[in-house]
Amino acid sequence: GAGGSNSGDPAAGISRTGRMYVGFIDGNSGQSVAYSEDNGITWTSVAAALQNGDLLDKNHMWIDNSLTSPYEGNIYVSYTDFGASGYPIEIVASSDDGLSYSTPIAISAGVSAGSHNQGVNIQTGPNGEIYVIWAIYDSWPSDETAIGFSKSTDGGVSYSTATRIISNIRGIRTSATSKNHRVNSFP
Repeated sequence: GAGGSNSGDPAAGISRTGRMYVGFIDGNSGQSVAYSEDNGITWTSVAAALQNGDLLDKNHMWIDNSLTSPYEGNIYVSYTDFGASGYPIEIVASSDDGLSYSTPIAISAGVSAGSHNQGVNIQTGPNGEIYVIWAIYDSWPSDETAIGFSKSTDGGVSYSTATRIISNIRGIRTSATSKNHRVNSFP
């Protein structure tokens, strides 16, 4: 794969400058992002977040490509930290074309998930807003029960207190299909 071997969950993007990116779980169970400046012929892999005892899982990556954003070109990588108490959603950012990443910020504590948070998705708005949503599991093993949300309006320096924007849902992760398949209800 792009950037060498990896442990899955790829997320791809292309910046306005044409640089290609692929975010993934790296071989050390952390998060890395590889980039290519020559249309995918060669790749350079950069550690975006190091695991601290367990897997950084179900990641998503997004590039702010809005011409009206003061943070145009920023790259955001978010994931579940299964090595931290409460299994939070964490996010890191790069403001230098993916050469380095910020210290992780845990953003999901406000939802008080009974078990864990997982399945993050990131989008940005026209003025650099960062919107992050994910599935909430209030028990385990069980289906997803809610959708969590947090946002940043300062390029990822800080995030709003996480809230449950949709509650009382019943996901499909553990639905009985009589097959050895698992399907997640990630946003």
